[in-house]
Amino acid sequence: MGTEKILYCTLAMFRRENDQQKSEILLGLKRKDRLFGGYWNGFGGKVEAGDELIPKMIEECEDECGLTPTEWVHHGTLHFRFRDEPYHAICELFEVHAFNGTCVGDSREFERFQWFDKQKLVRDLSPPAALPILPADQFWLRELLEKGIVHREFLYDNRKDLNLLAPAVIPSYYLGPRRAR
Repeated sequence: MGTEKILYCTLAMFRRENDQQKSEILLGLKRKDRLFGGYWNGFGGKVEAGDELIPKMIEECEDECGLTPTEWVHHGTLHFRFRDEPYHAICELFEVHAFNGTCVGDSREFERFQWFDKQKLVRDLSPPAALPILPADQFWLRELLEKGIVHREFLYDNRKDLNLLAPAVIPSYYLGPRRAR
């Protein structure tokens, strides 16, 4: 049996209040030629050895959507495993509620961006999801929007089919609110 490969990453969800004082969540539609292409997702990426978590989260957001987080809250940890390979992704999940910049029209990772009404998004995430979203995202994103904190582990059959086998709740810890320095 081989050694498990662990990938650490960040995942940020942007939230704003619209003109009617309703919360909106920014998602990006991944380019078809990228990993998980064709699905709506948040923003983030790998945390390499030597990287610091928060600066990496900010850098990935700037690179992927053009927005610079200035205030955020750590909302949990997501673990993704694949039965067919010794691979384990650990994603630290952040909600960004203050930011600078303008969302770019497209990026290397995403073909377009859209602000979704939070309440409508919660309804649209009920299985079967009304928009193209990864199977695990139906669980954790809805839980994040409804409860504000998520600690889950997801087991997929394999990375090709993305057949979700089991979502599970995991023990939690909380980093609390943060501001850019």
